[in-house]
Amino acid sequence: MKIDPRERIELEHAQRICTANGYIHYRRFPSGRDAAICKLMYTWAIYADLTAWGYGDRWCFSSYAKALTALAEWDGADDTEPQGWHRHPDSGRRREDGDPARETVNF
Repeated sequence: MKIDPRERIELEHAQRICTANGYIHYRRFPSGRDAAICKLMYTWAIYADLTAWGYGDRWCFSSYAKALTALAEWDGADDTEPQGWHRHPDSGRRREDGDPARETVNF
């Protein structure tokens, strides 16, 4: 988790942010974290830890189906991430075909 817990937003505020920004499949996890899917220009992303100013983390997926599956299977626990992504912009990590065994770091 990359945000201060005080930055967490209330459920209704999160839902308004999702509606305003076109985020879909919003989830709030038992840990208190939250996440939603967003369509980007060429890919789909899971944004996690939504705040009033944006989000704390992002993972890119090659398709909507992969993002949806990853969000559905992820438990949102602290210090975890969804699986199947091909790019994590903040760390420069890339995973060919979403495979953790094929991870590289490119900045």
